[in-house]
Amino acid sequence: MALGALVLAIATTTASLAAARRPARRGLDPAVATTCLGGYAPACDEAARSVARPHVRPDDPASIEATAARARWLALGCDFGSRDACLQLARAFEEGSPLADAAYFERTSVGADLSRASRYYEEACGLGEVRACARAVDAYSTSASPCDARRVARRVCDASPRDVLCASLATLDAACRATTAMPLPAPEPE
Repeated sequence: MALGALVLAIATTTASLAAARRPARRGLDPAVATTCLGGYAPACDEAARSVARPHVRPDDPASIEATAARARWLALGCDFGSRDACLQLARAFEEGSPLADAAYFERTSVGADLSRASRYYEEACGLGEVRACARAVDAYSTSASPCDARRVARRVCDASPRDVLCASLATLDAACRATTAMPLPAPEPE
């Protein structure tokens, strides 16, 4: 588990356990919460669904709290290997939705954050979500991180040489070279 994920897990454990103790009001089964906190990603997905509200109202504290709880459960789910949780967070950051605001633990709109969206798309890509790989490359390219875009595309092409992302490697190589004076790393030997 990455250090940031560990900090998030520790920071949210108290709030998550408190939410788990209020199942009647939240609809969150304490067993699901405990199972998620134990590292079972599908339980985190279920926890996120159980606290979700269909429409987030910025003037409603309960709505804001539910959205923040959903963001925490999704972050844990992504850390524990849920492609769906990673994709939901990536989309939220790409669109600048209230879920992204909650994931920042802020009550004001922070707007779209392609850097964070890229990282969540890349995480989903690493978990086998092929569509997320292309989204990661696109988001990294858009957020002025061509070397990161190249790294993701290279990993996909190494695994599947006929993937459509392989056609963009030359362009990504040139963009990466233009942003750094350092030579590009050689592909890893098979």
